[in-house]
Amino acid sequence: MSTGIIEIFLYVTYLLVGVAVLAAVVLPLMNAAGNPKALMRSGMGIVGLVILFFIGYALSSGDLLQTSIDRGVTSSGQKMIGGLIILTYILTVLAVLGIAFAGVIKSFK
Repeated sequence: MSTGIIEIFLYVTYLLVGVAVLAAVVLPLMNAAGNPKALMRSGMGIVGLVILFFIGYALSSGDLLQTSIDRGVTSSGQKMIGGLIILTYILTVLAVLGIAFAGVIKSFK
């Protein structure tokens, strides 16, 4: 594939991600206009994600490898990346625990 086609696909991907993010933000807000409690629950979920991110950010070391330095990654950038990776681990563990908990609860009903 030529570089031009890859760049076109990248721009199309950026556009589609932008549309998806816009829809994910705007549509719930439109829906929440009729139901303010739903907006409150969504806000609590976002606050929870932010808190989990800061926990991951605090646990991240921010140590740089030589390859990171060669690519121009700063210590704060490395700490941000580490925080996001730890957030992913936390959310994965919570999802697995939630699935296991739902299975156990379902077996007792």
